[in-house]
Amino acid sequence: MNCLAEADRLGMTSIAFPALGTGFLGYPPKLVAAAMFHAVENFDKGRTKASLKIINCVVFADDTFKEILTEAKVRATSKGLEELSLVTRASCSSNMGKIHISVIVDTITSQTADVIVCTCSSNLKLCSRPGLPKNLVEVSGSVIQSELDRRYPNGMKVGDLVVTNGYNLKCRKVYFGCLSPFFGEKKEDQLPEQVLYSFVYKCLASASKHGCKSLTFPALGTGYLKFPPDLAASKVIQAIKDFHNKEQQTSLREVKIVIFGGTNDWAKIEKAYIKSCTPQSGNPNEGHKQPLKTVPPKGTRAFFKYKYLEEPKPPSYWTHFKNSKTIKEWNTTAKGNTAVRKQPGLNITKAISSAFTKTLRTQCTIVSIERIENISLYENYVHECQRMFRKASINGACIPLASTKGSRGEAACMKHIDDDIKKYLHPEINEVYLFHGTKRNLVDIIGQQGFDDRLAKMNFGRLRLGNGVYSAEESYVSKGYTDGNDQCKMFLMRVCLGDVYTTPQNIEKLTRPPCKSGCIGVCTDHPDLFDSVVGEWPGMCREFTVYDRAKCYPEYIITYTIP
Repeated sequence: MNCLAEADRLGMTSIAFPALGTGFLGYPPKLVAAAMFHAVENFDKGRTKASLKIINCVVFADDTFKEILTEAKVRATSKGLEELSLVTRASCSSNMGKIHISVIVDTITSQTADVIVCTCSSNLKLCSRPGLPKNLVEVSGSVIQSELDRRYPNGMKVGDLVVTNGYNLKCRKVYFGCLSPFFGEKKEDQLPEQVLYSFVYKCLASASKHGCKSLTFPALGTGYLKFPPDLAASKVIQAIKDFHNKEQQTSLREVKIVIFGGTNDWAKIEKAYIKSCTPQSGNPNEGHKQPLKTVPPKGTRAFFKYKYLEEPKPPSYWTHFKNSKTIKEWNTTAKGNTAVRKQPGLNITKAISSAFTKTLRTQCTIVSIERIENISLYENYVHECQRMFRKASINGACIPLASTKGSRGEAACMKHIDDDIKKYLHPEINEVYLFHGTKRNLVDIIGQQGFDDRLAKMNFGRLRLGNGVYSAEESYVSKGYTDGNDQCKMFLMRVCLGDVYTTPQNIEKLTRPPCKSGCIGVCTDHPDLFDSVVGEWPGMCREFTVYDRAKCYPEYIITYTIP
């Protein structure tokens, strides 16, 4: 019960249990199964808005599996429930010139085609995660993995296409590709949905080049990669349409999309493909291009979608790059230096002074507080915030830092920052102000180019949370990284923490945040990652780390002296 409640509190959608107690402890499998089902039933009572939807029981021993399966069927039957069965049916079809497109619900391994398409991890280890890649190995035999290991020992990059023979599958060739998860970062300046579109087009072009007549896709992106079905379907169908319009002499005659009918969401995916394949449904991308006319209530998924789709402007309190223009308009019309320093207004100056002096733990004299208005750098930061809003539009708001498991509470400096500054932040994505101390000779380069985690690795031999951009909730901590004499320099920077991972231990090998599946350190097997890491070391000051410098913006530079 405690595990279920904690997973639900953290906003998780699925959880997996082993057959608890059936090993060394020797509990009877039937008793364990009964206890687990009873706990799930009690957890489910009265929870109308639980995020936890899927609970898996993973069983190692065959005899234990049979007993637990029997108990599950007995309990399901007693409640009038039926075992989830595999759905197979034809959904829709249409013609694009000589190409016939069909959408069916079935298993892709049962299909006959010249080419079958499959996505997998970049290391090309097909059995490293459940799903279609592993199923292909089970049907084709291990020889398909051997060919991948032999021909592509270094794996592949996101968006690449690699080819193997079909072996025991009902196809001549198998096309493998690595796609970005929906919540992932840009790859080669492409959003995940653009990578998906390009990969589909690449598959079609390759099949046509080699004289293939039939090509079969799975419902790309809708499972492990967590694409919204309507977006994934629209990109796949649009790629097929664009290929047909450009390649009139193609050899392809049949393109099939196979939706796996053994999941709970196949009907939602089917509906999305039917909509995308129906001409009168209009352009499936229109909803992603048209700005919303009114601002929805804050904290709602509609608001998060609005923030993701809007054309951002500079902050209203900036005085050089004013918010009368969009950021893109400024970046295409601004002449000369795109980074300038300006004097903040009196209220903002007081708010920053308060947060700085109240967390410094010593006497000081503030010489100046300047705002850095760097329109190019700020554009990168805003795009990263929009990526967080994109994720929130699907999953909901991030768990606040103060409510994150293992957290001591909100960032200390935020307690001293006045609403005159706070009102411009977005707590739904854990956007905060944090301090970053630096040397005088680095201030200009940071103001021009932003933070560079590679410099941290050069200047500090041991980094507790790996190679990232570090910041602190107290100016006292950041003071230790300044010159320490004469006039010292410290940034107050905006940071988009997103989904926060807290740890009481050092994880020195990190180059990006851990995954949400529980792997310690750098994970390449799971697409859903945290966005930042907070070191919650007992008896020590916290440190905040992001691994993409676009997640932080050096907005204010504080110059001060210490007697």
